[in-house]
Amino acid sequence: MKREKKAKQDHGTVFSTLCMVLFGAALGIFAGKDLFEIVEGVSFGEYLLHVAWLIVMMTAAFYLQTILHEGGHLVCGLLTGYRFVSFRIGSWMVQRENGRLRFHRYTLAGTAGQCLLAPPELTNGKMPYKLYNLGGVLANLLAVALAGALIAPCRNVWGARVLFEMLCVTGLGTALTNGIPLRVQGVANDGANARDLGKDPAALRAFWVQLSMNARQAEGVPLREMPEEWFALPDGGLDNIMLASQAVLHANRLMSEQRFAETAQCIDALLQGDTAILSLHRKLLLCDRLTCALLTGEDAAPWLVRWNSKEMKAFRKQMRSFLSVQRTEYLAALLAERDAAKAEVFHRKFEQRAKTYPYAAEAADERALVELGAQMA
Repeated sequence: MKREKKAKQDHGTVFSTLCMVLFGAALGIFAGKDLFEIVEGVSFGEYLLHVAWLIVMMTAAFYLQTILHEGGHLVCGLLTGYRFVSFRIGSWMVQRENGRLRFHRYTLAGTAGQCLLAPPELTNGKMPYKLYNLGGVLANLLAVALAGALIAPCRNVWGARVLFEMLCVTGLGTALTNGIPLRVQGVANDGANARDLGKDPAALRAFWVQLSMNARQAEGVPLREMPEEWFALPDGGLDNIMLASQAVLHANRLMSEQRFAETAQCIDALLQGDTAILSLHRKLLLCDRLTCALLTGEDAAPWLVRWNSKEMKAFRKQMRSFLSVQRTEYLAALLAERDAAKAEVFHRKFEQRAKTYPYAAEAADERALVELGAQMA
């Protein structure tokens, strides 16, 4: 069964990659056609301006379809009883905090954008989830239809026609790769969530918990002060991505409570088991596991080897603005390498980021770990 599941996940990755290659080729074909049309009768400088415009329109179309996709989640979520929490495109994020909207910079590896909402209460273990998950795909398809309808009227207006063609290709690509039920590297896309969440009450509840927890974090509530039942380890195996994420939250809460021995034991079990835990979560768990070893005097050598692996170094660079990564960088430099100057550099970066971090309670928890390490040095 596990091999079959892994194969399905690999097929999803292959299919998604193939779709991106095909839509990339489609963009290239349209771009070549558009440039061929104006190659005669223009100077070399004018031709370069047309090339620049084409590149700008490709980029604009991608970001516009990303905005529309996340906006679709927002609108469809609000229509089904969800409440606004945050909206992010790239690293630019607007978040509702205690009734006010605030702007932040926040990056999450592997995502071009994200719309997070607080879900309605569960009723007999159920909640609306299909329209929220499919809202982004519906918005992209609507944009494709509108842009496609405008191509013919603008056939003689080269600049506008190029934009509408790019919107059609990028929108169709975004809709299909998100709408066709797939698991890409183990992560269920919108279509898979819309299809599967209702089949497993435990997975649907885990989905509700994760959205509810994020809403509380935006309000400044630390994990340790949220309902304990939200973080209970799920029954059975962790071959479902939602249930595996629930187990990660259990470890995160233990870390928030500074129960380092229990956190270490939990992480050891999660990292060694054959589970559906995301690669991103595995690497963040390694940050916490190394921190536990450093703060308890445990032999940290095995975890330092993994921390300094090529894969983790690339991850640390990619996620360098994440407080848990910065905290671990600081503690490793201070307590393992005994390099006070290097640690001070990381400490300054940590404090600078903590001041603007969108989740104040998480920042406070991370600062407490940093201070605990400083006391041990």
